[in-house]
Formats: sequence, structure tokens, C-alpha cells
Amino acid sequence: MSRVLVDTNVIVSAFLFPNSTPARALALVLDEHRLVLSRWVIDELHEVIERKWPDRGPALEGFFLELDYGLAEPGDPSVVHLRSEGSADPGCGHRRSR
Repeated sequence: MSRVLVDTNVIVSAFLFPNSTPARALALVLDEHRLVLSRWVIDELHEVIERKWPDRGPALEGFFLELDYGLAEPGDPSVVHLRSEGSADPGCGHRRSR
């Protein structure tokens, strides 16, 4: 079972659009792998939602409560990084996966 770090853009899209491709990708990770998030991704996710959709903050907390994930340390070589095209996570040193 791979440990997969999911980019902020994937999480935002999955949260806002439950029937989207990113939501299906996240569901696949949750079903077949171990989801890990970096502190940087979690912080950025809260900042983006608060800035763009402040009314969705409470729903985001519920989303996180139901999400089964672990925390990844920056540069952890055992983590596969799943991100959307064109995004960058400066806090990670993970391999990219598509």
C-alpha cells in the first residue's frame, strides 16, 4: 500500500465538487492507498477556503473529521505526491505521480 500525498488543489476540488475528477481521485487514494497530507497542504487548504469561501469553513472541518489521513514529513521518500497540473507545493520533496 502506497502512502500518497494529495495536493491542495485536489483537496479543494474534491471538497467543493464531490462528483469531480479530483473527488474520484481522492476516493481512489482512500480506497486503495494510505492518504497523507503535509502540514503545508492543510494550512493552505484552510487559508484558501477561508479566503474564497468563508461560509464553507464549518463544512471543511466536518470534511477533515471524516477524512482518514496521516501527516507526511517534508522530503519523505516513501510518499507518492498526487497533484493537479500546474500546482506547486514548496513544502514537499515528494515524487510526482499521475
